[in-house]
Amino acid sequence: MTKPKIIINFKLYENACGQSALNLAEIVEKISMEENFPVAIAVNPVDIQTVSNGVNIPVFSQHFDPVAFGNFTGSVSPYVLKESGVIGSLINHSEKKLDRNDLKESIQLAKKLKFFCAVCLNDPNEVAEYFGYEPDAFVLEPKELIGGDISVSKAKFNVIKEFNDMMNGKDFYVGAGIKNQEDVQISLSLGAYGVLVSSGVVNAEDPYSVLLDLVSAFKK
Repeated sequence: MTKPKIIINFKLYENACGQSALNLAEIVEKISMEENFPVAIAVNPVDIQTVSNGVNIPVFSQHFDPVAFGNFTGSVSPYVLKESGVIGSLINHSEKKLDRNDLKESIQLAKKLKFFCAVCLNDPNEVAEYFGYEPDAFVLEPKELIGGDISVSKAKFNVIKEFNDMMNGKDFYVGAGIKNQEDVQISLSLGAYGVLVSSGVVNAEDPYSVLLDLVSAFKK
């Protein structure tokens, strides 16, 4: 897999569930192919099999638990996700936080399975505890800005710089309120490898145009 530069989190928005999830995935796939640009989508567990079968772009889970097979009622196993064609996941999103031990076990399990793991953190102070576990990527996503009108790139300029300093050259993504080309350009200028977006694309009247605008920021 070519590491995606944009990850789109479908969350549980009504227009990104069921048939709408597949429709949106096909729009993302169309842009990815037309622009020859790596984009991944994070889909809810109910739709993940259908979407994975329906498109040829990387499909991620929005979460997984550090479990294999067995008596784990209600858990989301990365083993099962891999069998469904899923190749990675977000983990520790502020809307699905894990305790320290579960997060560490999840990162280690993902590495064992060669399952792409992007660890979401609220601020740079959390980096030191998990850096040595070497997830595939970190995501800076301040909770208070998620889904808001002001992007992290504008509201937390210095925080992104601090996060970059702590990465020691490791790839990281920036998320929370990312909506347009300017937000992406600022994030990249501060050292980010890519961006995590959600409502800015998923809830847009014209997701195709919005995503195309975001992609164009990487090509300038």
